[in-house]
Amino acid sequence: MQTPDQEWPHWAAVLQHYHLDQLTAWVLDAGGPFALLTAQALYFFRTFLGPERADPLARMLEDEGEVRRFVTYLQSGESHG
Repeated sequence: MQTPDQEWPHWAAVLQHYHLDQLTAWVLDAGGPFALLTAQALYFFRTFLGPERADPLARMLEDEGEVRRFVTYLQSGESHG
């Protein structure tokens, strides 16, 4: 099983494909409670999304430190391959 930070390149690539990487970074940076609500929604819809996809993202969103690290990753050149 991959750890969340190992999945960041994939998540960043998907967000970049839809030009949502910077918007996502801004929303996560500005809206702490939004991340927790999104995590809860992911747990609720995990049956439809698949636990292997939803659970790592939800766990990351529940951890404020991890959210900050992911925001930094999105904003850095690391995520732009």
